[in-house]
Amino acid sequence: MKKICIFLFLIYVFANNVFSQNYSFEGQVFRYQIYYIDFINPGFKFSFNDDSFSMDIPELKQELIEEGQYINEVMQSSYKLEEKDGFIYLYAIGKKFLVLYYKDILCALVDCEDNITYFGVNEKTEYVYLPSNSLRTRDIWIGIGDIYSGSDLRVSSYLVENEKKYDYRNKYSWQLKTPWVEGISGSGIGEWIEKTYSIYNNKIVLLNGFIDLNHPDYFYKNERIRDIEVSINGNKYNYTLEDIPQLQV
Repeated sequence: MKKICIFLFLIYVFANNVFSQNYSFEGQVFRYQIYYIDFINPGFKFSFNDDSFSMDIPELKQELIEEGQYINEVMQSSYKLEEKDGFIYLYAIGKKFLVLYYKDILCALVDCEDNITYFGVNEKTEYVYLPSNSLRTRDIWIGIGDIYSGSDLRVSSYLVENEKKYDYRNKYSWQLKTPWVEGISGSGIGEWIEKTYSIYNNKIVLLNGFIDLNHPDYFYKNERIRDIEVSINGNKYNYTLEDIPQLQV
């Protein structure tokens, strides 16, 4: 039975599009956050410059972190982009990444081997504050929030298959292993997600469909959302989504 699958995130502030090349994320610098417990973000970044890709690699040794050494090394290499069945892959620094992006504002690199996600915000946007006297940045999640965080989220249903729950309880932000999949019979028309948030939000980022790092066919074998109604404090807005395996705002 085909099911509707979706990943959702919140965006608080929206910035305008700037310069773009072949792909809009090329030629840009993205600041990203690391998923390590109690790990302070000192402004890690990855960038696409001409034919070169570079990425800051975090230092994991606690004694070095305590001494203020947060970046272990900066890896740099040429890069290649490959588009296959609508999915974009990046080959660089000896790794293969799935690239998810929205214009030149948001870019996520998902390591196809270990599923680690590097979610980046363009440093030219108002999301990122770069003080001149420090390597540290303000937390880049000042503009991006995970819709799954906290307990103030309800869904109409979710799928349980072979003891695996396709509910909203992703362990970390931007991990693609567990989307929300509705659990009723049929194609999921009328199912819903409700989120209560204490901070003003004016945009939602969606990753529509089942996104598997190494199996693009899963996207086409399952249902996706076409028409969606967003209701905010009683005001309703209707949208038709693009049928693409990419971020949409």
